[in-house]
Formats: sequence, C-alpha cells, structure tokens
Amino acid sequence: MNKELKDKILYISGWVALGIVTLWLILKAVGIIQTPVWIQMIPYAGAIFWAGVTYQQFNSIKEDVKSLKVQINHVEKRLTIVETKL
Repeated sequence: MNKELKDKILYISGWVALGIVTLWLILKAVGIIQTPVWIQMIPYAGAIFWAGVTYQQFNSIKEDVKSLKVQINHVEKRLTIVETKL
C-alpha cells in the first residue's frame, strides 16, 4: 500500500469516527438514543481512535517535512556547484 493511499484512508476514517461520535452525542443529548452504561463508553473509544489517527497524520507530515529538508539540501548543494562554475 503506497503512502498516499494510507494517508487518505487514515484521513477519511478519522473524520468518519469523529462524525459518528458527534452524531451519537447529539442524538443522546436530545434523548432519541437510550443506551446502557457500557455503550455510553463507545464515544470515548471513538475519540481515542480519532486522536490516534490524528497522531499518525502528524507523524506522516513530520516525515514529509524531513524528506523536504533533505531535498532542499541537495538542491542547495547542486546550486552551489552551478554558481561556482559560472
């Protein structure tokens, strides 16, 4: 699985989890959903899942920035060589 597809899946699943938790909380507050206590813990699990997805996305962004720094250093070295030849 390539990195872009993995990031896209994490992004979509994170927002779906957040949407489900938000919808559940709204319906619970209005009184439409009547649930036992153990099911009331599901939004917390969803929020933890969403936090994990967000953490993974930040790690992915951090790796992308590291890669860009390396590429910038390579470009700077090549540019220095070209400038010295001119």
